[in-house]
Amino acid sequence: MSLRRIAKLFAAQNANQLVVVLQQVLLPPAFLRIMGTSLYGQWLALSAAVSYLATFNYGLQTYTNMQMTIHYNRGEVQECREVQSAGLRIVCGAYLAVAIVFLAVFLVPLTSMLHLTVPPIQAQLTLYILAMQVMASMLFGFFSGSYMVFGEAHRGAHFGNLNQLLGMLMIVALVVLHEPFPVIAAGQLFVTLALTAFLAFYDLPRRCPAIKPQMSYWKEGSFALILKPSAQYMLLASSSLLSIQLPILLMQRFLGPDVVVVFSLTRTVYSMSRRLLYVVTNSLTAEITIIYGAQDWPRLHRLYALSERIILLMTPPITFGSMLATSLLLQLWVHKGYIYNPGICISLGLLISVLSIKEHKYQFQFSSNRVEAFAWQTLAAYGATSLLSIPLMMHFGIQGYLLVALLSETLQLFYLLHLNDNLFAGQAVLDHKPVYQLLAMLTVCTAVFYWPVMHIRSIPYFWQGSAAVGTTLVLGAFCYWLFQVDELRTMLWSKLTSTIPALRRNEAS
Repeated sequence: MSLRRIAKLFAAQNANQLVVVLQQVLLPPAFLRIMGTSLYGQWLALSAAVSYLATFNYGLQTYTNMQMTIHYNRGEVQECREVQSAGLRIVCGAYLAVAIVFLAVFLVPLTSMLHLTVPPIQAQLTLYILAMQVMASMLFGFFSGSYMVFGEAHRGAHFGNLNQLLGMLMIVALVVLHEPFPVIAAGQLFVTLALTAFLAFYDLPRRCPAIKPQMSYWKEGSFALILKPSAQYMLLASSSLLSIQLPILLMQRFLGPDVVVVFSLTRTVYSMSRRLLYVVTNSLTAEITIIYGAQDWPRLHRLYALSERIILLMTPPITFGSMLATSLLLQLWVHKGYIYNPGICISLGLLISVLSIKEHKYQFQFSSNRVEAFAWQTLAAYGATSLLSIPLMMHFGIQGYLLVALLSETLQLFYLLHLNDNLFAGQAVLDHKPVYQLLAMLTVCTAVFYWPVMHIRSIPYFWQGSAAVGTTLVLGAFCYWLFQVDELRTMLWSKLTSTIPALRRNEAS
């Protein structure tokens, strides 16, 4: 394992999490205080309505950047250029096609379909500009992802962070100025297009002239070679949208904007708290791909086992600490502690926990390009979840959706464990006992913390914070013992001291 390579990407991912947290801290309060709950819910609904377009970007960018990296590092520069050229033609063609097709949105009665109160022309224009923003982000991601080809994935990630930060600041500024939805969307689009031009025409050619973006290198038949494998990643992205964005549209339709805001804010609290889990998992991507490409199964197995312990160590403390802190955080963050719903908090916390460990298992399938079986299964699972959640939401409210989603994520976790076994078949035997221990611990802790979570809002804020911190520390210490993390700490320290001799000398002194 290359700690240096992992560390650089880890740092970039951490910077991204800071940007995301800043975005989550600034955007909702700005919308809620200046525009109100109803308008904020409508903005979320309009944003969710075009987010499915990102599925094409996810598939094309993922496959193209990986294939370019493989060719370039094999010395096949011409083949790398051909893949890049074909991918760039596809991206630009898709942008033009969406720009034309989405003109039809001006014929759609959005206000009645989504129960919006903004003027119809504003809703239609906002949706069109948001669609162009998604496609602009696709073009930007194509170029920022290309830095991975010549070993500077962290640089591309930092440009992504800059785009996200400037876009967020633009939105906040326009909201504060009481600008209408179309102007807010246009401001974000301007930022993305400006940075895309900077990468394509200046920075990328300067850092690696060999892969200066051009459309002239493509050859006949290259489109099909790119689109076919990209479709598998598109299915995965489509599945993610079914699990993340579609519920918001369904809640807006059947439960109203107030429920959308409660769900979104509570989910945001958990998202902020589990950022470290996300960063750890995603920092492994490049390393998994490199080791898998070298067919070094002992190293890959070791990486699997060690990274799993880190995820298992952090999941219970983060989950139940967040449950107890949600009421306090909502009050400090948006000054609306009264929207705290303990039932949603418990169900969503368990859902996020299962999702965190599932993401770790998924990462090994994804980074080894073994996603075909899981892509179809995930699409079917989330499609069924969405269909089942409609009648359940109508009868049981938001809890109907959360319980179905929890069951779906748990079943997908078990299926991924099976796929991981197939990945290592004949090379290593995976031990799934720690995962079963985690699920058992989540069940027991839910029973233990049920009463405190249900009544935490009634106690002073100081004691709410103290309970959350104390729970996090106690569960962290228990998980450190349960999942044998001390052994991992010893191994990592040995690796670190062998890489940095100064640490070994300091330890000896």
